[in-house]
This record gives sequence, C-alpha cells and structure tokens, in this order.
Amino acid sequence: MWEKLLDNLWLKFGAILLAFLLWFYASTDKPYEYTFNYNLRLINLSPELILAEPLPDMVKVKIYGKGKELLKLFVLKERSLKIDARKYYSGEFEDQIKTEMVTIPEGLNLSALEIVSPKVLKVNLQKIEEKKVPLISQLSFSVEEGYFQKGEIRFTPEKVWIKGPSENVNKIKYILTQKKEFQDLSESFSGKIDLISPPFFNLKISPPRVDFSVEVQKGEKKRLENLPITLINIPRGRKIHLTPKTINLELLGEKEILEKLTLEKIKVIIDCQGIKRGETKTSPLIQLPEDILLFKTEPDSFNLIVN
Repeated sequence: MWEKLLDNLWLKFGAILLAFLLWFYASTDKPYEYTFNYNLRLINLSPELILAEPLPDMVKVKIYGKGKELLKLFVLKERSLKIDARKYYSGEFEDQIKTEMVTIPEGLNLSALEIVSPKVLKVNLQKIEEKKVPLISQLSFSVEEGYFQKGEIRFTPEKVWIKGPSENVNKIKYILTQKKEFQDLSESFSGKIDLISPPFFNLKISPPRVDFSVEVQKGEKKRLENLPITLINIPRGRKIHLTPKTINLELLGEKEILEKLTLEKIKVIIDCQGIKRGETKTSPLIQLPEDILLFKTEPDSFNLIVN
C-alpha cells in the first residue's frame, strides 16, 4: 500500500502544486473588498503654522479590486493618504476625509470605496512661537563632612529656547532638569544634564541638555554660644516661657567670611503664631548670611509653656 502511495511522488506533488496555483490564480482574479491602513500625511502646510494636537497616525480605507491587485497593495510598505493643508488656517476645526484623498499606486487597477475611520479629521493648528525660559534645577548635592557648597548651581546656558504652537509655548514658564543626585563631594564638580520636555505636543527645547557646575570648598568651623532667641507673632494676652533661653550654633564656611561674621547678621526666631495654651516643643528658624552653613545646633528644639 505504501509503495503505491510513494510511487511517482514528485509527479503527484507537482500535480498538487499545479492545482493550487490554478486555484490561486482563479481566486485572485475575482474582485474583493479589503480594508487597509493608510498613513495620514499633511502636505503644503504653511511654514508659519504647526500642529498643536496630534493627528491620528492611520486612516482605515476600504479598497475594491481584483485579489491579485489587492495583494500588490498589501505588500507595499508605504500607503499614504495625503491631505492638502493649503486651505488650513490657525485655530481648531474639522475637515471631512474623502476617498479622493487616497493615493492608489500607479499601475494598480484599484479604487477607494469608503473611508472607514476616522471619517472626520479634527485639526488644531497654531502659529509657531519661540521664547527663552529659565531653568529650574532638580539636581541635589551632598558634600563630605567639613566641606560646603559655595553658591548656587550654575547652568550654561542659564536660559533655553522653546519653540512650538503658540498656545503651548505660552503655558511654559520654566524648564526642569532631570532629577539626579551627587553624593560625598569634596571638590568642585561639573557635568551635563538632560532637560525634561514639557507635557505638551510639538514642543522643541534648544539645547536639549545643558552644562552645570557647582563649587565645593573645604570649610572652617566656628562655634557661637549663648545666642538669644527672638519670639515673634505672640498672641495678644499670652505669656510664653521659653526653655532654654539661648542656643549654641556651630557654623561652616570660608575662613575669611567666618572671621568677618558679626552676631547682628544671625537671627534665631521662633514663630508663635497660632500657638495654643499648654506646653509644646518647637524648633527655631535660623537665618544666616549667604555662603555660611549651619553645621550643628545645641539644642535642636525648645520647650514653650504658653499661659
């Protein structure tokens, strides 16, 4: 039995293949309808205008023609539906997507029967605007004990250009850097950091990354003892007893600046606004000159008895 089946195997296989090809040819010679995805393209858009909201990437189009013609269209990588934007203006509006906008490649005998979805194109176009905005740092630095950060982080450039739809550009007041931590610094440090693009469509930042630098110096320590504490915003008719009545501070900074430091430039404040009767603990607000850091306080909290 198996010998009969295997006899003239290649001849039988050829007959089956020929039968399949004849069936395939007959099938693809019949007309069909098939829905294709078409890439949406705006052409002839004014150089003064830009999209403020994204358009759909694809449009579903029902195409009619013979099977073999549809197969040729199917294998094409680029199928585009081009919309002439010369008639468009600044603002929000809707436009009907029509079958005559569908591009059929030359040599294919096919026709566009119907726009399946979306049938209506919602367009938001705005004039192109450009402006400079400042940077806000999301970088954090910590230094080794005995060192301090002198001054603020410096960026180059200090401001960057943003460009895009006018209504989106007008919403931007600043640009954030990426978040990044740098620990245990004992010397000045510099590098590059990427900027975070705002959550609005079609905005470009120039440059997309900036240089930054921070100055780190080895500091001197200075101890100040028995500094007075100032109570502010004491409620009318209340008496407040503070324990202890003074504070000790240990400061860190450049030797020359510490040597010139006077007590008049230091303020230790406890704000009593809204304080209730009874006993409570609180921490003071300590105001120091620029480039001087607070290293240690003794004590770090105070008892308040309010009558």
